[in-house]
Amino acid sequence: MGLAIYFTLLFIPGPQFGSPLTSVLISGVAVPIGLLFFVCDIAYGIVAGTIDKASDVPPMMASAVTQVAPLIVLFFAAAQFIAWFDWSNMGTVLAIKTAGVLGSTTR
Repeated sequence: MGLAIYFTLLFIPGPQFGSPLTSVLISGVAVPIGLLFFVCDIAYGIVAGTIDKASDVPPMMASAVTQVAPLIVLFFAAAQFIAWFDWSNMGTVLAIKTAGVLGSTTR
């Protein structure tokens, strides 16, 4: 039902949302996706019997974050390295120097 409402709002023309490709519903799509997963996970936990009361949810969420934390740190370090590489134009310099080295060895 929520998905039907979301797509209906997405394709309603008007100044409140803009065109479908520039809509707030597309640029902020992480929130509806997150809410959809949250609601589905809670419903599954209740049906499976792993969630008995509302106070069972926060420890489960904390456990999930602690398991993913090393990966987040790794992605942050990789993103910083890539951003530095792009900012310094070192990729272009390395490509030109490597092409020169490879060109001199093939002659």
